[in-house]
Amino acid sequence: MDDKQLEKVLTSKSFLKRNEFAEVVAKTSAYCRENKKTVTWAVTVLVILGLFFPVFNWYRLKTVQDFNQALYQAEKSVQKIDKYKELLNKFEKLPAAQLVRLKLAQALVDHKNDDEAITVLKEGLGKGQDELLNTLLVLKSVGLLKEKGRFEEASSFAAQNESLIIKPFLGQYKLLQGDLLVLADKKAEARKLYEFIVGQTSGMNKEKAELSGYDPRVIDVAKDKLLVLDLNAL
Repeated sequence: MDDKQLEKVLTSKSFLKRNEFAEVVAKTSAYCRENKKTVTWAVTVLVILGLFFPVFNWYRLKTVQDFNQALYQAEKSVQKIDKYKELLNKFEKLPAAQLVRLKLAQALVDHKNDDEAITVLKEGLGKGQDELLNTLLVLKSVGLLKEKGRFEEASSFAAQNESLIIKPFLGQYKLLQGDLLVLADKKAEARKLYEFIVGQTSGMNKEKAELSGYDPRVIDVAKDKLLVLDLNAL
């Protein structure tokens, strides 16, 4: 049986009624004959993609390995600041680069370069996709501003970057904002913030309250701070 005879059998109505799979084969065969260029292009694309993804995965793995090795060497170096800066420039697009930024900031603080450390931290805000690292960048920045006595600046900065704080930290972060307002002599604003915290878990059970970031311990601390404000007002 030659090709034409075989095709005639495969596309005959009686045969196709008995075999649905053959119908798919027949339609595919017909489409390939009528669209040779399209099919050839599609196969080429699939081949290219098949080659691309293994190469891409290899490159990504190698980049991570190079980063880990460079980070290890930087941590052992006596010139940590310079090494961390080199790492940031070379691997800035890696999510883990934010970790290097935190280490660089701490190294700068250790060398009494607090202002530069704050600048380094601020430059990294929102750049990485890791929510925890973004949270740590914000907390470190606020902490440094607070240590330097720049309470009003720290309070404004904390309010502007609240969206970067992950939910489990949110209650503690709100308490920190309230404390900064007190230190900045904005007690009325601090009171409103503490009152806001106290009202957050109204109607929630303990489990839901903890998941919201406003667990009972945070609420109790906020109540204590409100009491202190009341006593100071007497």
